[in-house]
Amino acid sequence: KIGTSPSGFYVNHVDRRGTQSMRYIPFGQFISFFQHEGEKREKKLKDRSILAARNNKIFRYKTEGIFRKMVEKDGELIVFVEFYKPWATTNYDLNTLRNRTNPLFSGGSAVFSPNTWSNNPDSFESRDPTEFEFTHAFTFALDRSGNLRWDHNYEIDETKEGLLSSYGEFIYHDNNAYFAHYYDKQLVVEHLNKKDDEQEADVSLLSLLRESDELKYENDMFGGIIDWFDNRYLVYGIQHVRAKDEGASLRKVFFVNGIAIEPNFVPKQTED
Repeated sequence: KIGTSPSGFYVNHVDRRGTQSMRYIPFGQFISFFQHEGEKREKKLKDRSILAARNNKIFRYKTEGIFRKMVEKDGELIVFVEFYKPWATTNYDLNTLRNRTNPLFSGGSAVFSPNTWSNNPDSFESRDPTEFEFTHAFTFALDRSGNLRWDHNYEIDETKEGLLSSYGEFIYHDNNAYFAHYYDKQLVVEHLNKKDDEQEADVSLLSLLRESDELKYENDMFGGIIDWFDNRYLVYGIQHVRAKDEGASLRKVFFVNGIAIEPNFVPKQTED
């Protein structure tokens, strides 16, 4: 990162003899990085980024990223990032925010720990939880020499309240990259490196354990999605359900659903 906003990625390649070669990839050199901005603005931002790099200048793009696990498979290194608009404005605030969302500083977790918040009312750590506007999920692959192989952008355009944490979850299985999130009773799965770029994300409702039940509402402050194993996600949360029978009482339940995904995803429940 350069200055207060990033401008691209640095890739450091180390060969078998220990020789290092650092290269810089500006955002504009990726095929899809700016796609979430819309066609006209995408072209404008990409041109500005490439022109700045050619002239050895810096093009800053106001964004922040939560880096997720990287996957090494079949000679490629696949990188996953969720980007959002930063709400901090000072260099100190941004650096603190980056450290807390960097796995090297946070022990592998991209979530704020409430145990680290300060009692000092003037400190960054003690500010009230706020909203974070997520813009896009982004994945790209590098070969063994650090060269860019492919990249894909999935527009999120959603706001998450509370302490900063990831919005969704990535999975890489059988050379397929997926991004999924669960929000407002809906599971959304995007096949990131699908062949048909016009294909929309798959949206589905989770099935309840009993067919006789109906979902009334969910606790929006608790719940989420995590990668489980292979091509499976775990979706969890707290629901309030009621039997369809007249006079039935409302029940509060904790649920965990296992979901298997594949190209042309069709919801398939594996666990309750």
